[in-house]
Amino acid sequence: MSHYFINDKNIESEDIIIKYTYKGKELSFISNSGIFSKNRVDFGTNLLLNTIEIKKNSILDLGCGYGVVGVCIASSSSLSDVLSVDINERAVELTNKNYINNQVNNGRAIVSDVYCNLDKMFDVIITNPPIRAGKEVVYEMVLNGINYLKEEGEIWVVIRKDKGGMSLFKNMQTVYSFAEIVNKKNQYLVIKGIK
Repeated sequence: MSHYFINDKNIESEDIIIKYTYKGKELSFISNSGIFSKNRVDFGTNLLLNTIEIKKNSILDLGCGYGVVGVCIASSSSLSDVLSVDINERAVELTNKNYINNQVNNGRAIVSDVYCNLDKMFDVIITNPPIRAGKEVVYEMVLNGINYLKEEGEIWVVIRKDKGGMSLFKNMQTVYSFAEIVNKKNQYLVIKGIK
């Protein structure tokens, strides 16, 4: 069975247009089959975007899907340099289209299996990790993030409390110098970790 967190080129292609308003600006996204939450911006991503505070410039959108987080953050801060990554080639292609279509010049997307193709450090990592990929993948994305953050860099994560959110938070407290639950709603937790 195919999933959005693998690179399945056999999934039928069908573009879907999604409108989303972020900080008063209406953005338009092309989504497609084989991408997480292809028909709408999911609850967790919406909560994360409306909670996060970006004060630094070099940002990694980890597991970008069709690019909602990266495009929103880059469009709201022209000083930010946003790199979006996903293992799914279709997702990366859509994200790059969505940067262009929304006239966002300070963001781009590349294919990477988590951190494999990355050779730089970031001020901020943002992720809505793919729970269905399993605990090992989620922990690799979140806990290994410390190795890709600059000093005092931040990681922002949204995860469901009933899908391992509290155990992930406890593990983050042991890895990061500081971790806190910044927001919670409808079983979703927004967690911030600081290196």
